[in-house]
Order: sequence, then structure tokens, then C-alpha cells
Amino acid sequence: MYLPGLSHIVLFFVSMLTLILALARGTPLPPLTLASFVGAYFVYHNRVELIELIYGERGLLIDPVYNIKMKRDYIIIEMEKKIVVSAFLKIIDLDYPDSESKLGDAAASFISSLHIPHTTVNIISRGGQPSRDFYIKVNLLVKKLSPEVLKGFSLLLQDLQRRLLSLGIHSQPTPPREVLSLVLDFEETFFRPIPPVLTITLILAGLLLIYFYSNLSPIILVLTPLIPLELKVVKGKKIVLKPKDLEQLRYIVSEIPDPARAGALVKSFKSTMIWLNSIFVSLLIPEDPAELSAKAQKAMEVLEAGRAGVSKLRDEFTAMNVINLYKALETGATPFKFVFYTNGFTRGLEALGFERKLSLSSLLGKKTYYNTLHAIIGIPVDKDMSLKVNKQLVWLTPYIFMRPRTTRTPRAIYLGHGLRRDEEVWLELDLLENVHGLVIGPMGSGKSTTARTISLRALSQGIVPIFIDPSGEYRPFAQCFNFEVIDLIDKPFNILENSLEDLVRALSYLSPLSEYETHLLRQHLVLGNDSLQELIDRLGECSLSWKLERLRPYFGGKTVSLSRLLSKSKPIVFCLGSLSEGNYKPMPVEVQRTAFDLLLAQLRDYVVSQGLNEPRWLLIVDEGHLFMQPSPGFSEPCVVTMARMLRKFGLAITILTHEWGDVPEGFRRAAGWKLALAHSDPDYVSMTHVYMALSASELTWFQRGIRGRAILRRGHEPHNILVEIEPIEEAKTDLIHTHAKTQ
Repeated sequence: MYLPGLSHIVLFFVSMLTLILALARGTPLPPLTLASFVGAYFVYHNRVELIELIYGERGLLIDPVYNIKMKRDYIIIEMEKKIVVSAFLKIIDLDYPDSESKLGDAAASFISSLHIPHTTVNIISRGGQPSRDFYIKVNLLVKKLSPEVLKGFSLLLQDLQRRLLSLGIHSQPTPPREVLSLVLDFEETFFRPIPPVLTITLILAGLLLIYFYSNLSPIILVLTPLIPLELKVVKGKKIVLKPKDLEQLRYIVSEIPDPARAGALVKSFKSTMIWLNSIFVSLLIPEDPAELSAKAQKAMEVLEAGRAGVSKLRDEFTAMNVINLYKALETGATPFKFVFYTNGFTRGLEALGFERKLSLSSLLGKKTYYNTLHAIIGIPVDKDMSLKVNKQLVWLTPYIFMRPRTTRTPRAIYLGHGLRRDEEVWLELDLLENVHGLVIGPMGSGKSTTARTISLRALSQGIVPIFIDPSGEYRPFAQCFNFEVIDLIDKPFNILENSLEDLVRALSYLSPLSEYETHLLRQHLVLGNDSLQELIDRLGECSLSWKLERLRPYFGGKTVSLSRLLSKSKPIVFCLGSLSEGNYKPMPVEVQRTAFDLLLAQLRDYVVSQGLNEPRWLLIVDEGHLFMQPSPGFSEPCVVTMARMLRKFGLAITILTHEWGDVPEGFRRAAGWKLALAHSDPDYVSMTHVYMALSASELTWFQRGIRGRAILRRGHEPHNILVEIEPIEEAKTDLIHTHAKTQ
């Protein structure tokens, strides 16, 4: 039954009774004893804060962390009477909803997914630029650790990851030190034993009071609740963890927003957090809905008393808040107790509903360590925790704290910027599971300029570009930058260095070989031949020599060593034609396909001989549609087969082509990244919409066809990256031709 101010009424009557006794007996002992007990009560409830006020960071010795066991994906924190097992997930990607209402629902669903019984959850975030990291730390508090407990904890984490994945939030386990180093110091600290000054002082003061004026002796009761904690604090002990400089904030907003307002709240927090280069830590403890139901029942009694005019206004506000939280459960909300800390400038958070927790320690310029450490570890801090539902905590979601889509890794190639000028977009070749790529766009969309830009930036990262140029377009560019230019008609490579299987496959573009011709070719290759001309002469008059005769005008001259060229680590442009007559003359298409297959085969043999590598060569194939048809009798083109095989041998293949239909499905699947250049052609836009899974906003941005715009999609990610290509000036077509004319 609710009786407003019952404790105050009882205290008032007891005070009056002790005062009457004091007047009747002529001694101050009764009221002084009562005051001492009341003072001891308040000291007891604030004993940790008072000990920290006296002893500073030695307050950690009240319940110290004396040992930690760091594992790959989890940590075991050992304390005197409890053990905490914590595992860590890092949010690496998410699908961002395209409306405020959907955003609010998604954020509330994320918080609801953290309602895991018998555990606590920390959310540790880092705001500001350029990185905004977001971590989930799941904690299990046990008295004794066993393999069964660890196995059950692992299954719980798997279930959480699946729930997050169903929400479009992609997470991965992360090392504990990466997360905890943001908020904890791992340096061991040894506190030497010191005398218990407070205890000694109280004992001496008590003896003096008893001896000189016994009526004042109850005063010593006020501080006696501090003695047990002081005796712990003054003992010498080693600790292995202590919190960094964090300040507790209260979230005072009691409104429960609808989805649209929750989404607007998320966006408001996101725009604020970008400017706050701070660490944010919160502890969420799932509240049992049955307990909230019991609290709601008591709150109804307060409101009933309020209707009768016998309640306190503060109790009515508290009761209304509890009732609103309970009603929210009917709409699917989940309740949590939570506490929030930050190390940054808090002025920007005040407008969002936060206020500083003004404690005695903070007023005196002292820091609190004990509760902060417990909150970070994942142990409940009952005194400081607020009760909220998930819809009120939407600002604790990864939709606020997200890192840039791409980062500058050691082998990353800069492409340009995103929607904002300060958002850099990088092609992270050293992070991609598959380094092969596809650059697609109709004529005039900027493929060649993009390819030249990528090649120069790759060269600056230690990756050697190799061009396959069917039309001779890249010759002026190559000459400007002192690339090695090989016109394959004028300086062919020795095709007899290819294996029999490679020759048979490549010759199929011209005329497939019969079994007898294959056998005959094998016999003559075993004998060894210095040149194609020598082989044709030795064959004499036969069908095989007639077929090889078609290659003699292109590969019959003095040859260059392809392996020697590659060993120089110098950029190369292979032009599939000749400049001997003044104007560039390309090979026939069938011969180009044969030459390309044979060139790829020798390139394959060379890179495989070098062993497993990070990306070392970037093979850029212009007019890729010419080489996307399989040779007769084979299921897929040679370049597709190589893309499947060579992703770990340091060779990255990039195909440039005009239409999606130019590329076989095998290469589209094998490509680790795709870059679609913007164009307004309706057919091209519709195909890009399908193959790149464009959202409505991405489609609107893309189909305007503004030159330089592109959409990047990486194979391991579920979303696209909008990019404005920033070409190198020297890679632009107009500047190259102008430079070539002046030479």
C-alpha cells in the first residue's frame, strides 16, 4: 500500500520522541544517537563514493580485478568473488534504411536484439572523424567457470550474430584488447599497504569521547560503515585494470517516440556525434518484463492516491514514467536498465537530453573509479542505472557510429570522393578476397581515363600495371610516362614457349586442330624450335603448317622474352598491332584473341613461378568484349579461367568493356569489385540497376549520366559505394593527345 512520505513521517515522530526524552532526562544522548544512526544510514549508501573521495584510485581495491586471461575473441576477468566472461563483436557494415520511419524501427530492433537474459551488454563507440567504430561487448557473470559455460556462451553469441544479420547489420568477432584499450588501462599497478587512518582516528576519537564526555560518543557511529571498505583499501595489492577518464551522463528524456520521431532522433545524434571526437560507453542490463509489471502495479497505487490528493508530486511523475514504460511493452518494446559514460566534451550532448551527474566527488574535482570500472566490465551499477525501453535508446545504435566505407590500406588505390568531398573512396586491393575487377560503361563514359588513373596510382603503391591494348589507344599515354611499349607484330613474344595445351586452345580461334594435328605438333615441340618460322619449315606441306602459316606474319619475326620484361617490374603496354607503316594497324580480331590467350598463359606461368603474393601486377584489358568469347570446344574464355586461379598469386585482372552482356557470368561472379560508370542510356541503366542492385536513391544519382560518377560494389559487401572519380590530370585523353602532338 502506498503511503506518501511514510519514512519522513516516521522519522519526524521518532525525532520528536527522542527530543522529549532528551528534555525529560536532561541529556542530548537520545537525539544524538538518532542523528548518528541516520547519518550512518546515508554514509552506508554512499560509502564507495566517500572512500574514493578520501583515497582516490585506491578505491578500486574494494573489488579489484586481479587477473585477466586474454583469448582470441573473448576475455576472462577474475575478481575476488566473481568471474566475468566477455566477448566482442565489431559492426563492420549495415544496410542503412532510406526513410526516418524505417530507420527508427531498425534502430529499435537493434536495441531489442540485445535483450539477452542472464547477461549484460556494453556498447562502446568512438565518434568523430575519420573513423567511427562501434563495438558490442556481451558479458556473462559467473561464480565458477567451466567448459559447459563457455560453450553455452559461444552459442549465445552465434544467436546474437544471426539476429543482427537478419536486421542487415554485419558483425565479426574482434580481439578484446582492440576494444578495451579505448576505455581501460592495462598497466599493472601495485598499491603498497598504508595505515588505516580513518579507522585509527575513529577508535581514538571514540575512546576520548567515552572518557571525557560519553554523551557525545554516538557520533562515531556516523563513519563506522566506512571501516570495512577502508580495511580493504589500505591493504597492498596489485590491480591489472583501471578505467580511463570517463564522465557519467544522465539521459533525462522520458518520452517514448514513435518510429518516425525515433528515426529523426537517430539522425540528430548522428549529426552531433560526427563532431564529438569522443569515446562513448553504455551498459545495458535486460529488465525482466514481469518485474516491470510489478513496478507498474505499485505505480497505479501512487496514481490512485494522487486522485485522492494524498500523493507526492515527485512520486506521481515517477509513477507515470513507469506506466508509460509498461504500456510500451504492449507494442513490442523491451526494457533495459542502463548507464552511460563518455570522455569527451559534453556540452554538445545537452541539447539532446543529457545532463552531467553531479556527485560529491565531481563537485570536489575528484574522479570516480569503482562504478566506472564495474560498468565497463559489465557488472550492474544499481544505484546509478536508469530504466528505459529500446525505443528510447535508439541513439545507441550503429546507425550513428559508422566508419567510412573504405579506408586507406597499404595497397589501396584512390578512386575519388563520395557524396561529400571529405569522404575518400579507396579500392582496397589488399583487403579484397578477390582482386579481379570489372570497369563497365558505354563509350564516352570515361573508362579509359579511369583505367589510366588507376594504373598510375597503382604504380605509386608498388603495383606494376600491364595494359592489353587492341587499338593502340594507350601508346601516347605510355610514352608520356616512359612505359615499355610492345607492338606485338613488330616485337612478338615467342609463342613456342607456351605449353601444347595453351597452343591448342589459342589456335582454336583461327582453326581448331584435329587429333592428328595435335599429335604432330606435340612431336615437333619436343624436338625444340627457335622460332615459328623454323617450326613451319620443319613441318613441310601439311594441314598443320597451313594453319600455323596464318600466324607467321604476326609471330614470325625476332621475338622478345616476356619473362624478362616482367622481371624488370616496369609498366608495359602490349599493343595488338603494328606501327611499322606509320599509322597503327591492329591485328585481325581472331589473331588478337589467339595472341591474348597465349600472352595470358605465359603471364600465368610467370606469376605462378613467383609463388603466393600480395597484388604485384595489375593487368588492364581494354575492349574486354573482344576476349570474352570462349575458343571453340571450350566452356569459358581463358581470362575467366585465370581469374578463378590467380587471385592469390599477385595478379589482379581488370576488364574494361561497354555492356554487361559483354561479360560472361563466370567473370561477373569471379570479379571481386565492379565499377559502373554513370551514363544516361536507358538500357545500360536498367541493366546496371539489376546487376548492381541499385536502391532508388542510387538509381536517381546514377541515371543522370554525369561524367565521372560511378558506383563501386565490392564482392563481400551487400551495398554500393557512390564515388566521383577524381582522375589524374595527365591521364585525361585531351591532355595526352595535346602532349603527343608537341613531341
